[in-house]
Amino acid sequence: MKAYGREMAGVFSSTWNGAFPWRALEKMLGSKLSEGGAWLDFACGTGDLLARAQSEGFACAGADFSRAQLKYARKACPEATFVQGPMQSARLPGKYDVITCFGDSVHHLQNRKQLHQFFRNVDRHLAPGGVFVFDFNTFVRRLDRENPYTGGAWTYRYSGHFVCVEFEYDEDARTSEWITTGFVKEGNRYRRFEEKHTLRAHPLAEVDELLKARGFRVRKFDPNTRTLRPRKDSIALYLKCWKE
Repeated sequence: MKAYGREMAGVFSSTWNGAFPWRALEKMLGSKLSEGGAWLDFACGTGDLLARAQSEGFACAGADFSRAQLKYARKACPEATFVQGPMQSARLPGKYDVITCFGDSVHHLQNRKQLHQFFRNVDRHLAPGGVFVFDFNTFVRRLDRENPYTGGAWTYRYSGHFVCVEFEYDEDARTSEWITTGFVKEGNRYRRFEEKHTLRAHPLAEVDELLKARGFRVRKFDPNTRTLRPRKDSIALYLKCWKE
């Protein structure tokens, strides 16, 4: 797992709406959102989701492997507690009623061991009666045209930046190589940067197995459907996990 650098943190801050999952979370968590309490976001990125949770009355905390991302997160949610470190081992004080992890972050964990360590870390921080929600990309190969993680490229421009992202999927190794090449305007010139990240296509059955081994109940949702009901060919899923 590799942390995002300064340039990539700037790209995410300008283009990624980290509070996007909120609509689905309202349906998935129901009264849990109105109860308030403590909220922990692993791989919190630039802090958009925590800022929204804080505005809803939650006491917030976040962890991210990237120091550059945390600089933005601290500005977005100044009252929150933040810790720098990988999601599978970052420690924060206390227990949390809601724990989240979005942005395909679990796919940055490279193997079964790291995935197990992360779920164990979540379990360690979850309060009795708490809920853990994370997103998961199914890497459905036959839907390449709809799913950039299995191949292709896209570009975009925003103030002072031009960025190209390429995805190359190795079906045998179940890995997606994410290569980002960008140009940042500095004065009258553009400075080039490049970052490479490898995403792991964890089998969904393995994820279910590891969660259930820790005693979690699991329910799946598809954020791209109106009812959130998952389909057989769902590209993206939200997994709601809790203990009884």
